[in-house]
Formats: sequence, C-alpha cells, structure tokens
Amino acid sequence: MEPQTVRALLHWNNTTPRLYVRANPLVPVNGMPASLAPLDRAPGWFSVDGALPLEEIKAGSLYVADPSTRYAIDLLAPRPGEEILDACAAPGGKSAAIIAATGGKARLTATDLHEHRLPTLKENLDRQGSSSVRTAQADWSLPCPPEWERRFDAVLLDVPCSNTGVIQRRVDVRWRLTPQEIRRQRSILENASQAVKPGGRLVYSTCSIDAEEDGLVVRDFLQNHPEWTLKEEKLILPHEEKSDGAYAALLICA
Repeated sequence: MEPQTVRALLHWNNTTPRLYVRANPLVPVNGMPASLAPLDRAPGWFSVDGALPLEEIKAGSLYVADPSTRYAIDLLAPRPGEEILDACAAPGGKSAAIIAATGGKARLTATDLHEHRLPTLKENLDRQGSSSVRTAQADWSLPCPPEWERRFDAVLLDVPCSNTGVIQRRVDVRWRLTPQEIRRQRSILENASQAVKPGGRLVYSTCSIDAEEDGLVVRDFLQNHPEWTLKEEKLILPHEEKSDGAYAALLICA
C-alpha cells in the first residue's frame, strides 16, 4: 500500500464504527423506524442513527450486517431453485442474504464447523422467512462428504481469517493476529470446491484485506486446478468504502 493509504486505513481503524441493518424483502417492515437512514450506495441497507430497532430485528424484517457483505452475495448471484451451499454459515448473515435474493426459493444447505452453533443458525434463518434451509455440521478442512460431491450449483465459502478488514469494529484483532488460518483457508477452498457441479460457481470471501488470505490463496488454487477460472474479484478497503473491509472472488468450474 502507498503510505497515504496506510495512514488513512490506520486512522479509519481508530474511529467509532457505525451500525447497519439490511431490510428483508420477505418480511416487510411495517413502518420504517425513525432511527434508520438509507444508504444511497447500497439500496435496502440502512445506517442506525439512534436506538437499535429490536422489534423489527426480532420479527426478521431487519438483519444487523455490514454493507460490505453484499459483494459476496452479488458475485454469487443466487437464483431461485438452485442448489446452494453456504459452507461456513454461522451465525447466518450471508445465508439470510441468499434467502432474500432468491425470494426464499433457493434450496440452501448451511453448514458450520461447530455443531453447537447450528441451533442459533437455524433460528436466525427461520426468522428470515425460510424454514426449508437445511443446516448441518461440516468440517471443510476435511475432504468433501461423498453425498455432496458435485452436487451444488453455487457455493459460498466465507472462510475463517485474520479479520484485518474489521479492526475498526473488532479492536481485539490487533492483539491476536496469527498466520495459522492461512493454511486452513487453502485446504477449505480445495475441499469445498469438490461440492460444485461442472459449470457451477464458487465465491471465496473473507473479511481480510491481506493478499496472503485473499488473492494469493485464489491464485494458488487456480494454478493447481486449470478446470477453474477466476471470473471477478473485489477488494473492499474499509476507509474507502466507509464500511468493513472484505474480499470476494467468483470462480467458475468448467
């Protein structure tokens, strides 16, 4: 990064984060709370300028999430009727966005490494207006389960990472950064890619802004898998986007 970019990023990371919510079209809001201000750059998203609208959140009309999360869903472009896997799903924000984007008509499987997180995941997704989502425990650092091989039209892979894109929001990150996750990311991508049908697509995403967890992981994967193609990628720098930092890449399987 250029020195001026680094300075701007460091300054951003030491400012107070804003809180955002996404409107759920499947459970319309009955009167938009006065505390919400619409975001011009992200239709359907709102900045919370006052009390958190708890009743609307409990009803499933609003979901607390950062607008940077929309890029991974936009790249995935989920369609009604598709068989879709959200491989690292808990607590369910991106699964909820997939449900909304497909009008509740995606055949969605949402998995997570930690089985104890599945009840909360299912509860969150039921609240979003789709009770047909399948939830399951899965460790994607291990080979793809045989019953899921070449099964899905689209896979969202929001991998564990260092969280360097969200230091403003998670101040503890700067004291616990570790390179250990990077090796896991490569194996998770390798194994989850086996769940994609020929002609299907996978979105690899992180809340990191470090190339070692982002573009370099993707390019290493592509070098070893010529049947895959990088269609598009997006790096969101938080001080530029005025949101959390993130990365997302759309990969297509031949």
